[in-house]
Amino acid sequence: MTETFSDSFLDAVIDTVLPGEVHSALGPPLPSASAAGLAGRRYGSRHAAVLTAIAQEAAKSQAVKSQAASDGLAAAGPEQRRLILAAVEQVMFEPFRALVQDIVADYHDQPAVLVAYGWRVEPPQPHGHRIAAADAETLARLERVKARGPLWRAAS
Repeated sequence: MTETFSDSFLDAVIDTVLPGEVHSALGPPLPSASAAGLAGRRYGSRHAAVLTAIAQEAAKSQAVKSQAASDGLAAAGPEQRRLILAAVEQVMFEPFRALVQDIVADYHDQPAVLVAYGWRVEPPQPHGHRIAAADAETLARLERVKARGPLWRAAS
């Protein structure tokens, strides 16, 4: 059984998993999954079974009865969406967990999320990451290692 999911349904799913913040006292707020640049359609074919279950659960919900199931989830409020996803998580834990892991992994690669965390957006190479200067205790430990000499034979 292969179901075609609307973009609004898929975006509602990923934004329910990662809704973002309205504001943050520490810096830029975390964006929702779709605002960070994720497209819900990336997950449609890989996670069709759990997404079908979410659409079926949405169709049973009183809050979305007047909508098509796949559009109704997008029209439902945040709390109703959360309850729909929670119900599916209870009956399909492993597939639901796999979907969430994929979304979260992709989310944390997005530049807007890295900026909100205060991390660099550039790749670590070729310049590497900035590392704080070593304290006196660390330098003393390194001197002991350096004084020990190599622990291997020189290649000839």
